[in-house]
Amino acid sequence: MEKTRLVIAISSRALFDLSESHGVFEEKGLEEYRKYQVENENNPLKPGPAFNLIQKLTSLNKNNQEAPIVELVLLSRNSADTGLRIFNSIKTHDLGLVKAVFTSGQSPYKYISPLELFHPSTLLEKLSFTYLNLVFNSNNNSSESS
Repeated sequence: MEKTRLVIAISSRALFDLSESHGVFEEKGLEEYRKYQVENENNPLKPGPAFNLIQKLTSLNKNNQEAPIVELVLLSRNSADTGLRIFNSIKTHDLGLVKAVFTSGQSPYKYISPLELFHPSTLLEKLSFTYLNLVFNSNNNSSESS
């Protein structure tokens, strides 16, 4: 019997503070952003607004490594080359990433179904209980673009 697991999809900007690198993208363009990310690929990113929640949830896997309870899926508008810094940061912070999608600027939402993720509009239909309450508070007022 397959063990039930919680699959969490998260954007790179929710997981890490990408405000500095996003500023490079907005001010100098894509090519300078790529150069900046590659030059800094070994400098771990600081935690973002959802980092603590994800860290706590993935810590549930520490005693269940053969059958993890929580699966983390990264959905990012970065490309594979600019995403290396994000991967290195995930490894540094020991978050146990299982899957990642790098869309090179395209919307990652079309990957929700193939990755067996639930869209918020259909979440309650898929769950075996009536209500799911999750409170997440962030002081980060930036728009989500990555």
